[in-house]
Amino acid sequence: MSRLKHKKSKIGTTLYNHVINNKREYLIITILFFIGLIIGVFFINNVNNNHVETINTYLNNLVNNVKGYNNIDLFNLLKKSITYNFVIIILLWFGASTIIGIPVVYGTVIIKGFSIGYTISSIITCFGVGKGIIIAFTALLLHNVIFIPTMLATGVSGIKLYQSIMKNKNRENIKIEIVRHTIFCTLMLILMFIAALVEVYGSTIIFIILLKNI
Repeated sequence: MSRLKHKKSKIGTTLYNHVINNKREYLIITILFFIGLIIGVFFINNVNNNHVETINTYLNNLVNNVKGYNNIDLFNLLKKSITYNFVIIILLWFGASTIIGIPVVYGTVIIKGFSIGYTISSIITCFGVGKGIIIAFTALLLHNVIFIPTMLATGVSGIKLYQSIMKNKNRENIKIEIVRHTIFCTLMLILMFIAALVEVYGSTIIFIILLKNI
């Protein structure tokens, strides 16, 4: 028991030090995420009525399908979620590992922010503020508590690697930094797998129960 507590404490200290030692990079990557989030929200608020009607039709059909269908294939949803999360990590790994790839890191973070903002705004537009906020948080909150920090941390690792490649021309040192970044991305991939489990067997089940009772 004491060993487990010690390991948790060590991991917590390591993560805390990682954030403190890379405050500037975390600030940059967080700002980019929120830029994407805000763009996603304002995008829905500024589209034409036809687009809004299309979104409303899609979401209402989704709700009706969920209410009328009891056998949701959760395992298939899990495979899709794991694949999606895997692609995110690969994009962040690849972007940082190439000299011209840092825009891929920034773009991935902005697009994910946009996706979340777009989804939240769409749900609120369709169901109204009160019900929409409840549905949006039910569908998005649990797994994104893990997903978003993991994605941001991977982005920061990518920025640090890119900076090292640009500053250090020694091939061996660059190889070491790439290996470190790869190991870090592998660890983040484990957290992404946990996020996928939470999304499917936590958020999705709660979301289905909520929809069947509204």
